[in-house]
Amino acid sequence: MAAETDTRRAGLLAFDLDGTVFGDHVTEELSPRVRSAFEELHRRGWVLCAASGRARQELGSGILETPWIEWQLCCNGAALFRHGDDRPAIAHLMTHKQALVVREVLGTRPLRYWTHTNEGMLIDREADLWEDPGAIGGLMVVDDPLNGPGVEEGVYKVMAHFATEQDRLDAERVFAPHADPYEVINQGPLALEFTLKGVSKGSTALDLCLREGIDPAASVGIGDSGNDMSFTETPMTFVAMESAEQKVLDVADYVCPDVEHDGVAVWIEEHLLG
Repeated sequence: MAAETDTRRAGLLAFDLDGTVFGDHVTEELSPRVRSAFEELHRRGWVLCAASGRARQELGSGILETPWIEWQLCCNGAALFRHGDDRPAIAHLMTHKQALVVREVLGTRPLRYWTHTNEGMLIDREADLWEDPGAIGGLMVVDDPLNGPGVEEGVYKVMAHFATEQDRLDAERVFAPHADPYEVINQGPLALEFTLKGVSKGSTALDLCLREGIDPAASVGIGDSGNDMSFTETPMTFVAMESAEQKVLDVADYVCPDVEHDGVAVWIEEHLLG
């Protein structure tokens, strides 16, 4: 029994979705090569965790219904779910007032705001969505995402979307004097994401290592965006996709090929399965 437990806890692999294992918002499926690499890692005792900025309802059936993806780290670490559980094992909610401060400071600089709550993901009615909102579980189109269902009970994450990268950079500078209670990161060139201070993919991955009895130094985080850079603040190895922004590439321990070339599987095969 002890040997079996030791094998199960070989390491944690926390992997981003969009731009890392999902190439687009249409298929949202793991490629056969990535799926095969993940399955073999799991067989060898690795704990697999989807680590996304998305709310749990947005992860897609391919992630939610795969039992060997044992954990789901959502909203940049503000929520952590064990496979099959509807209630989070970890929940870091900012108050409604803290969420409103984001808009009070930034005003109309962003084109729109979105929020993630226990009720689901609240989307501005004017947003241009890539698919039918009804196709995404828990997604609600509302007039005001900062005053919609569930917001008064707390908010996992606030997202601000901008027209240009310069607008986003200007907003970061404006918000800087007010940033102390928040973790502020950019998700691609046109978005800022706000969670509670100290809440990130990296911090929650460390909490998960503690829960599973895993050595963080034997664990790996893989991603392509600003919200993945927090893995570098942990003892985990950070692998960046070669399609990532330069600032992400600059802090990575390794760089792997892009999602279109199964970069995650390529790196796993060479460094973990070889």
